[in-house]
Amino acid sequence: MVLLFYTISEVYTIFGMVSHKNAIIATITNGISNARIEATNNKIKLSVRMAYGFRNIDNLISMIMLRCGGLNIGLPGRAQRI
Repeated sequence: MVLLFYTISEVYTIFGMVSHKNAIIATITNGISNARIEATNNKIKLSVRMAYGFRNIDNLISMIMLRCGGLNIGLPGRAQRI
């Protein structure tokens, strides 16, 4: 005979997933996720950490626009990435 022991947190996790069942099924069916927004948010947070010490907020905004804007600036002597 096998006894299964669950902690209280595991039981709450299972009940929490059951309450979001329709949202989970809709996400799988439609193939929608928030991964791009999370990645952009992560890039912005990293840029803010890198820009610590900038004298002007406009410089920070410009750096974020360059990093997250999708503009591909080629460096001299290097092959262009597509």
